[in-house]
Amino acid sequence: MIRRTRAQPGSFGLVTANGNYITKHSWGVYSTTPTHGPWRREAPDVLQSELNVLPKAPFAETPSGEAVIETYTVVHGKDGPKTGIVIGRERDSGRRFIANTPDDAATLLNLQEREGLGRPGLVRRAGQVNIFVPA
Repeated sequence: MIRRTRAQPGSFGLVTANGNYITKHSWGVYSTTPTHGPWRREAPDVLQSELNVLPKAPFAETPSGEAVIETYTVVHGKDGPKTGIVIGRERDSGRRFIANTPDDAATLLNLQEREGLGRPGLVRRAGQVNIFVPA
């Protein structure tokens, strides 16, 4: 990221990482532009209180119908892609949900090779889990 920002003065770069057993997350914002004044750490409780007052999306325990991906991940095993996990929204209600994708190789490889953010699809309840099938 340092090489990229230096190649484009004034640009910004975001680096994120997972650690431990995906229970820790870190991120850093990098730029060639210095901060204005001395750097200071904001108190986490101040930032959290600002987040706490933002409106919350309603949640669908058993979603159904047309939906869109808000974020997703493809989980790998020793032999390659194993399953997909989607957090999305129902189109009609705006309710947020969490679902698995079908575990077939074609779906998982497609989510790896094509951007999935904003991708439409269908979500439904199947037994004890929700399933999202991308379009």
